[in-house]
Parts: sequence; structure tokens; C-alpha cells
Amino acid sequence: MNAVTVLSFWITNSIFFYIAFIILPNLLVLGNNIRSPVIASMLGGFLLTIFLALVPILLDLFKIKIKTENNMVIAYLIVNIVGIWVIARFADFTGLGISSFWVAVLLGTIMVFLQGPVWKMSGREKAKKK
Repeated sequence: MNAVTVLSFWITNSIFFYIAFIILPNLLVLGNNIRSPVIASMLGGFLLTIFLALVPILLDLFKIKIKTENNMVIAYLIVNIVGIWVIARFADFTGLGISSFWVAVLLGTIMVFLQGPVWKMSGREKAKKK
């Protein structure tokens, strides 16, 4: 994952967390006594981007080959859900909290559809370089 892709994911994830905080204030909490809502969304977006960046590394490490795009979407869906849940479990540090695991499922599912165009754009960049 190159720097432009990482930055694109970070921005996408952070903006999504902030918009979700505005639309669903009963389900998602941003900010605490240490972090403002904007900083909490940026930190949560960055941590989720780190989780996503680890996926290809872990797949190579464990020699797992995912052949179809649908299976890759399912893998990233799982990473998004688990990543959001883990980030929310450390709400004292991250400033991002959720009301239940099902909120992580909802946010992770929406996040996969938002991240799709970023993946497609990064795939085009790799194809142009070859």
C-alpha cells in the first residue's frame, strides 16, 4: 500500500466517522475528556487504515490466496467490523465509542462500500506503473 492510498483511506475513514457521529449520535460517540470529536475521528480513521494495511501483509505471511473480488470484499468487511470494534474498545485512548457490536457491523458494512472506489483507484495506479 503506497502513501497516496494510505492517505486516501485515512481521509475516507475519518470523514465517515465524523459524518456517522453527526447522523447517529446515539450509536457513535466521538471525543472524550482528552480528545475532541475531530481528533477522535482522525485517530479512529488512522487506526482503521492501519488495520486495512495489515491485511495484505497477513495474507502473504500465512500464504492465503484470495482469488475472487467478492471474497476479498468479505475479508475487508470482517477487518472493518473487527477493527471498528477494537478501536471502540479502547475509547479512553481513541475517543471513539460505539453503543454495541451491531453498530460496528453497520459501520463496517457501510465502510466497505466507501472504501471500494479507493481500492479501485489504487489498483489503476498499479496497472499504470507496470
